[in-house]
Amino acid sequence: MCLLRAYYDAFIQQRLIYETAKEQRAKIILENASPGNIDNAIAQAQQVLKDTVIGQHVNMKYRQRCLALADSLYKSIGAQLKVIPYGAEDGRGNFLDNIDTPLNDSPWLLDQLAKIEKLSDETDREEAIDKMLHRTDAGPGGLYDNFGLTSSKKRVIGINQWGDDPGGITSPTTSFGVGTKEDEWVHEIRPQGFGGQIVPKAWMTQINTLYNQPLQIEYDELDTAIEYKIRVAYTGRFRSKMKLTANNILIHDYLQTGDNPIYEFDIPKRAITSGRIVFTWVCGEGEQGSQVSEIWLIRK
Repeated sequence: MCLLRAYYDAFIQQRLIYETAKEQRAKIILENASPGNIDNAIAQAQQVLKDTVIGQHVNMKYRQRCLALADSLYKSIGAQLKVIPYGAEDGRGNFLDNIDTPLNDSPWLLDQLAKIEKLSDETDREEAIDKMLHRTDAGPGGLYDNFGLTSSKKRVIGINQWGDDPGGITSPTTSFGVGTKEDEWVHEIRPQGFGGQIVPKAWMTQINTLYNQPLQIEYDELDTAIEYKIRVAYTGRFRSKMKLTANNILIHDYLQTGDNPIYEFDIPKRAITSGRIVFTWVCGEGEQGSQVSEIWLIRK
């Protein structure tokens, strides 16, 4: 079992390096596209994103070794690490079914490019590409965080060491799954939700707290001379009703998440008189918890 984990981690690491480079290459092609050459740039970027066939570019021997070890474990101790052929219950330990899951944003980028191709006007295609490439841009003086990334978790208040909260009951933790209205539990790791649309990879992970435990995220570098608005992505399988305050000032009352991913609200200037702001989310009574995947703080 430990050997399987070692091979699996090594294989995923190699894939991540390769697929990340592929995504960046496709974005560079689109970013550098000149007027009159947009269609060609789209075609080139699509080919780069599609050209991620694992067998051509990473160590397939690691993948084959993983599958061989899984087969050995099934025969020796009955370990069910895949639905087929081992009869695992979907979403319960069948991690090898996700060995080929994309590790970059290629599903969303390809879906966006397919839609952009259909725009009749080249200027519209240019503008749509720019919007796609700069989806996470908060503008001059703005701030952006993706709470599936370790770099953004420094803003989350109350993350404890495992030994202090092994069950993740009071400490914010990372959750997975976009969340859909049709399924209570998302068994597969897939960038799909909100009516079946393909979504950005960032929406597949969230920072969350359970039940009535508040979720708090802090910013301490705001300019007190200007006004901000907050754009926030609410994703995840909980689909809770949530309320947001900023330094105890109401930003929005309880709203039902799960129908739309993105919301924008003005932040009252009196909430940032010190340059520090603590956003606090609480969910409604009986809800599973609070979940946030992305935040943009945008100068008005």
